Amino acid sequence: MHLMAPPDEALEQRFARIDERFDRADERILDVDRRVAEAAKETDRRLKEVDRRITETNNRVSETNDRISETNDRITETKEQLTETAAETKAEVKELKHEMKALQTTFQRGNFALVISVIGVLLATIIKGG
Repeated sequence: MHLMAPPDEALEQRFARIDERFDRADERILDVDRRVAEAAKETDRRLKEVDRRITETNNRVSETNDRISETNDRITETKEQLTETAAETKAEVKELKHEMKALQTTFQRGNFALVISVIGVLLATIIKGG
């Protein structure tokens, strides 16, 4: 059995079909490449937006931390002032208690003196015969 070579025209048609298939494959590759490039641009745009939002959020967090730090400083300062005021108030209350005790003692002595005076007057009146 002897193989026969295909005629030149059939061979040219075959090569033409192969060229057409390669051309269609090239078109599909170019289309896929274009879509990949578009997707890459869109992805890059989205990533830049995410980076911008992260930076914005970090700035807000930093501002919030600064405000919290300032608030903590004010709280500490106020605490120190209140502690100092409380100590002064305790000292004044202690002094007031001491003065009230002294005043109460003075009133008691006055009452004793008054009672003794009244008793003395009564005794003098009784002794005189009166």
